[in-house]
Parts: sequence; structure tokens; C-alpha cells
Amino acid sequence: MEILKLQVINTVYAGIALFNIRRKGLYKSLGFRQIGIYQSTGYKCVKWRYVAWLKKALAEYDYDTQPAAYIGIILDKSIENIFHKIMHLKATAKAVAFSNFCTLQAYIKV
Repeated sequence: MEILKLQVINTVYAGIALFNIRRKGLYKSLGFRQIGIYQSTGYKCVKWRYVAWLKKALAEYDYDTQPAAYIGIILDKSIENIFHKIMHLKATAKAVAFSNFCTLQAYIKV
């Protein structure tokens, strides 16, 4: 969402099928809030499903804000910094997962 902020996008929306409660919890944990429900709108897993629409404000809405910037206009350095943070988080998560896996293996062998 950092790249969206750089593009001057103030609000993001998500539509999710309501039968997937875990996904709705994920969006709520990311700061989304429900703004509406469409009944029997999404067809998924051989059934018509209710679809919830969620919204997250990335910035205060300002009527003087310029339109969203295309990704090519954003400075490469800004995007590079964001990807660097993401890769660092992934590497940290892999290290923790590997550590937990090794601990589990050691526990099983005992």
C-alpha cells in the first residue's frame, strides 16, 4: 500500500465473498472497514454468495489533491526502498520459519 500512497491514492477498496470469514478477518486486521453488502452477487464454489465491500483510507481526503500518479512517474528510488523493506521482511519471516522447523525436527528426533 506504500506504492499506492506514493501514487496519491487516498482510498482502497476490496470486494470479498462473505463465506470466507478468515479473509474478512485479514482485511479488518489490515485496517479495512465494511461499507456495504451485495446479496447473491458473487458466484463462487457453485453457489451465489453475498459480497462484502470494504474500504481503507490511506490518507485524509483533500479536495485540492492532484489525481493519482502513474507508477512510471514515481521516483525509482522510492519504489526501490519499498521493495527493499518487503524483501527484508520476507527474509526475516523465512529465517523464523526455518528456525521453527529446525526446532520441530529436533523435538521429533528426541
